[in-house]
Amino acid sequence: MKLLPNNLQAGLLFYLVHFSYIKIVQKGMTKAEMLLKVMMSHHEPPKAFIDNYLRLLHDSDITEFQKILEMKVGCPIQLS
Repeated sequence: MKLLPNNLQAGLLFYLVHFSYIKIVQKGMTKAEMLLKVMMSHHEPPKAFIDNYLRLLHDSDITEFQKILEMKVGCPIQLS
């Protein structure tokens, strides 16, 4: 099996690293966009706010939800 010339190997490596970086950035920006959509949505009625949160950020957990509520209200909240 013949190896690729060094300049092609370097170009391929650059492409793979660049593609991976773009994927990571897009994933982070998508999550940031969804967080902003949740933050800008109305919190009344509470059920609609929770449904919106679960629809937009379906892979989140309760601590992230608590942080969003604290930012929305402006003070610490204890969830029981």
